[in-house]
Amino acid sequence: MRLQVLFALFQFLILQLAVADGAGGGTGQFCRIDLGKDLYMMFSAYTPEISATQRYCTEIPHVGVTDITLDFESYELRGMEVGFKMIDKQTGKVIFEEPPRKIKGGVFTTRVNFEKPGHYDMFVVVTLPDGSTLDKHVHILVREEGQRLANTLMVLVVLFAVFYFVYLSSASFRQRVDSVIALIKRF
Repeated sequence: MRLQVLFALFQFLILQLAVADGAGGGTGQFCRIDLGKDLYMMFSAYTPEISATQRYCTEIPHVGVTDITLDFESYELRGMEVGFKMIDKQTGKVIFEEPPRKIKGGVFTTRVNFEKPGHYDMFVVVTLPDGSTLDKHVHILVREEGQRLANTLMVLVVLFAVFYFVYLSSASFRQRVDSVIALIKRF
């Protein structure tokens, strides 16, 4: 029974740590957007006023001004018209729109002001040389400031509870912990 409880708590901890980085939307600290037809771009979000150079993917931990960067990984995109739109999912209001145009440098950067936490949809539209279009939707979650701290504290409380549970239920573990504490006290 104890092992099952510990395993369940461990799974919860892993899930919390994975979601903290915006998991499910990309690789590492940035997102790779697959537009189809072997066309790719990288998506990164930065909150310069709050976290300087920290990159985010589909989960942005702060409301406010956010720098959005789309880097065309596929060179072919530089010769195609690309448009972007950011929509507040709750209200349906367009909070940013860039009409389709050729971006010869291969990097599109803009600032979007997320005034409130919530769910947003970014749409990327690429016009192919034959006139047809590729549409890609990216879901973005903007959290309230401090929400990440609350998640971190929750994880720490769960870890402490697991540690304390094991400490109380295992005499050998308790002896090891007590010996480590005795060593620390000597310094």
